[in-house]
Amino acid sequence: MSWYYFTKRDAMTKLPKGKSLFTAGFSQVFNTAVGIQKHYPQTVGCFFLGIVFSQAAVNSFTTISITYINEVLQFDSTQTGILFLIVLVSTLPGSGFASFMTNRINVKKNIILCLAVFIVVNFAAFFSLTDETHDIRAYCFGVLWGFMLGWYV
Repeated sequence: MSWYYFTKRDAMTKLPKGKSLFTAGFSQVFNTAVGIQKHYPQTVGCFFLGIVFSQAAVNSFTTISITYINEVLQFDSTQTGILFLIVLVSTLPGSGFASFMTNRINVKKNIILCLAVFIVVNFAAFFSLTDETHDIRAYCFGVLWGFMLGWYV
């Protein structure tokens, strides 16, 4: 039904002659990145560079952790589902903590602190979760992982 409400609209820019839609998109992104680096190298440029790497790390966490938990801890699908339900519920206090920390310190220091603590929590988890006898400990780390993901987002 939503397609019905989309109206006709003229294109904001025209495709340059001799360029395909594929290459025009890449060149536009490149020109935007060059402009950001030229005009805002210490602010927006550093912010975007940091976000690119931190988003990739945090977003890949769930995939890597599920693989690790299934292979090392020998969790079945029910245990994995319960663990990530705990992670999901634990994001709520983490997001509240993020709001609190952002009001106490600036955003840059907050995200740096969040990522540093997330790294420490992950190292502690993966050094202590070494075999299938540590399943209860994995649920405790699930609370910490959820809190950290809530704090980050």
